[in-house]
Amino acid sequence: MAFPGTISTWRGFDRWDFIFDGRACVVCAPRQEAPGHPWIWRARFFDAWPETDVALLERGFHLAYMDVADMYGSPVAVAHWDRFHEFLTGTHGLAAKPALEGLSRGGLIIYNWAIANPDKVACLYADAPVCTIRSWPGGKGIAPGGAGDWAKCLAVYGMKDNE
Repeated sequence: MAFPGTISTWRGFDRWDFIFDGRACVVCAPRQEAPGHPWIWRARFFDAWPETDVALLERGFHLAYMDVADMYGSPVAVAHWDRFHEFLTGTHGLAAKPALEGLSRGGLIIYNWAIANPDKVACLYADAPVCTIRSWPGGKGIAPGGAGDWAKCLAVYGMKDNE
């Protein structure tokens, strides 16, 4: 199965880098696809602690990534993911229900996308996930947050700090 963009190799697997819906995307293909065309959808930090991704590629899963990091799991990010999901499942025949992988702030998009699309999720794999913008980048709990990111987050959500 081929994808658009530039092809290279990532950890021994075919990798395609391309822009879709205005966002940077990556798809890696297994050497031999598992029945049903399963895939894992990494939400953040592509190539950081990739052991799960590599293990699933070795078992026939595809690996997909769409960069919506600057959108903090907002409805705008969810809409981008909706379109990417349709592209990967409708155009490229991947399974209708991916495994969602959220590392750290990647938790924001996997949880919000799963809430909006519960019938399209096989499972969630969350590793030290951020679960709410109040904790990060907001710093409204015990974590310090991120002042610059908080301002960007509020803007993408169309909110003010007191909201």
